[in-house]
Amino acid sequence: MKPQTSSGMTPFEQRAADARFRMVKERHQKSLETAISEKKIDPLMIPISKFIAQTKEYFTTSTCSGRITLMDLDEKEMKREGAFFRKWHRTVTFKEVWEGICDESNAGNLWFKQDGLVMLLGTHSMENAKHVLDVVHNLGMKRIGINHFEPGKVHIEIFGTHHMSVPVKSGKKVLVEKEYVKELVKLANKKWKMNDATLKKLCATLKKELA
Repeated sequence: MKPQTSSGMTPFEQRAADARFRMVKERHQKSLETAISEKKIDPLMIPISKFIAQTKEYFTTSTCSGRITLMDLDEKEMKREGAFFRKWHRTVTFKEVWEGICDESNAGNLWFKQDGLVMLLGTHSMENAKHVLDVVHNLGMKRIGINHFEPGKVHIEIFGTHHMSVPVKSGKKVLVEKEYVKELVKLANKKWKMNDATLKKLCATLKKELA
């Protein structure tokens, strides 16, 4: 019988898993640095992404603080190429949303959406992944899970639960009245603030637990 490590793998398998993790972590570290330098990352997620990248056992693969958008979707409600007609990582005003809806340069199926935070993490062991899931679950977050596992590579998904999605334009036809859009903006801003509070709590907890 071959000797095994505490993870249940043989020493050779453990070394291979460790090497895989180091390679993947380094690749995502470089991707993060590039995204920051090219301003292709949500600015609100830079501090927590940098912190996680500096830990020995974790890295991020994708993050978003949450957003409010006017998005061009196809008939199956899937994103088209260049789908983000307007995008904000903050609360919005009625004026900027209404101007976006009435902008005649868009003739697709326009939806007004608010989406919650997204944080995709990687680590090297199921034990680490379970620790993160327990910590996040204790914050009251339910949309969490493991979406990939192989020795040395475990991916964790964390999603915010605050969201809304409403069709506002079809082709050149605006489907909503001004007063209704004002109420949609109020609701989207309320949900965004709730999402932001959850994000701040999540980031503070991860900094404590993953240090």
